[in-house]
Amino acid sequence: MNKKIQREKKSFLFSKYFRYLSAYFKYLQKKSRKHRLLMQRIQLSVLYFFAIVTLTYTITQTLGYFPNLLLKIFPFAKSILNMPLLKFLSTPEKTIMLYAFALEYVIINPRFDFSVIFKFNVLLVFLLEMLENLLISYWDLFYIRDIDVIPRNLVNIPKTEAVAFCTALYIFFFTMYIYCYIKSLQRKFPIFPGILQKIVDSVAFWFRLKRIPPKKKKKKDNNE
Repeated sequence: MNKKIQREKKSFLFSKYFRYLSAYFKYLQKKSRKHRLLMQRIQLSVLYFFAIVTLTYTITQTLGYFPNLLLKIFPFAKSILNMPLLKFLSTPEKTIMLYAFALEYVIINPRFDFSVIFKFNVLLVFLLEMLENLLISYWDLFYIRDIDVIPRNLVNIPKTEAVAFCTALYIFFFTMYIYCYIKSLQRKFPIFPGILQKIVDSVAFWFRLKRIPPKKKKKKDNNE
């Protein structure tokens, strides 16, 4: 009986704390436009920071270590890899739970008054990380096939290729995240090359946003 009362008290306190927290965030967002923009920039900064953290740990888990070349280019990665909390949250099952929570309570059934630009970038980062994991999965598939085919004395060759692939992948997606972060602070859509632009268009379609394509410069006639 006492345990049941204690559980009810804990659930009541948790729900009360959640209501106060929700009311506090709503107060900050509705107080003034200046505070809303500040909160939005903080949210975007946290979002893209964790996107880079997830990318860093994904490359580390794929290779078993973080490449030395990337450590020279991105020295901050060493600090990320040495943080126990980030190491705990970066495991695949924790990452899936965090994204499921974000999609449920930020996009599908929002509990807080998040801006459209933040929701847009949450879904954009989610799709980019799906693409990132898809490319790594395809690489692993071909890598395992190559190990079965090549002689044992040449087994280090695919490993070298795997390091080169993961290094290029990290630089590519790191650049993409930084670019998207800058564009989000400017409240603009990112523009990706080629078929990658369909990712942005898909996110815009989900939120029923109209993307204005960049204006093309008109060629002057030779007669003029």
